[in-house]
Amino acid sequence: MRIFPLLIGALGIGLASGESVAPTVLIANGAVAVTSEDFEAFMLRVPENYRPEARSSYEWIGKAADLLYENRVLAEEARRLGHDKDPLIALRMKQVEESFLAQVWTDRFRKAFRPPDVAVRAEEVYRLNPQRFTTPETVSGTQIVISFESRTREMAKAIAEDLYAKARAGADMSELAANFSDDPNLRRERVKGRFVGVRKSGFVEAVSEAVFALKSPGDITPPVESQRGYHIVKLDRKEPARLRPFKEVEAAIVAEEVDRLRNAALEADIARLKSPSTLVVHTKNIEALRVEVDRSVLERANREALQSPGATVPAAR
Repeated sequence: MRIFPLLIGALGIGLASGESVAPTVLIANGAVAVTSEDFEAFMLRVPENYRPEARSSYEWIGKAADLLYENRVLAEEARRLGHDKDPLIALRMKQVEESFLAQVWTDRFRKAFRPPDVAVRAEEVYRLNPQRFTTPETVSGTQIVISFESRTREMAKAIAEDLYAKARAGADMSELAANFSDDPNLRRERVKGRFVGVRKSGFVEAVSEAVFALKSPGDITPPVESQRGYHIVKLDRKEPARLRPFKEVEAAIVAEEVDRLRNAALEADIARLKSPSTLVVHTKNIEALRVEVDRSVLERANREALQSPGATVPAAR
């Protein structure tokens, strides 16, 4: 039975606000208990920037406390049955602890890192890589799509040419799109074929070439064929490529450079800790762990894993 409903009124203000208070019992069943201190430890698994939101939700807090209680009950039962005495299980428990402590060390290293001033470096990055900070050319306009679906290519072309002629004669492209376009996103009442600030990559290649060849607002492409059908596009506005000012991108460049330096320092410290002069790697012993397995056995195991709900292949850590 889930006990979350019983917790709603029992959780104190100290938990919800994150204040430091003496541990209080949240759930108890004889010698098995979950306290507010357990909850604070559990909060370490939540990214720091998400903790205020988690603390503001009684539902989330209740589910967390319930999970802690369930895990504690099942762990006690596992100990009663002697599962923790299994040498391999005991080693795996140690590995879980080591993995967590390794993550704690990494997180605190990153948090404690104090970068040098990278202002000059940021200006250098900006000056040497202008293409990175250039917004590409974009177009805004109205598009009609006449699909090949449920009609022949010739029928689609005839419809497209008729609509093109109407548009050239002064018919409202938005109304034509709303009434005749086969693209449901373009036919919506609030859209009516209009698009804003689309890059070259936003169109299929043939359409992109035709659209970006348009010169002046009001120009219309003749029907352009793609795999989807025929496209007719009217240009409303073309924005040229623009190099963003340094001040506009400075903060992002600085953050990127700081992160690069932090990662380099982290990797260097890990390498230092992993590779003392006393390090010995027994390569032959590692190679001896490999076992030849018939490919059909692996494929069968993979199929069975895919058919098992929630089954995943564990990642090496």
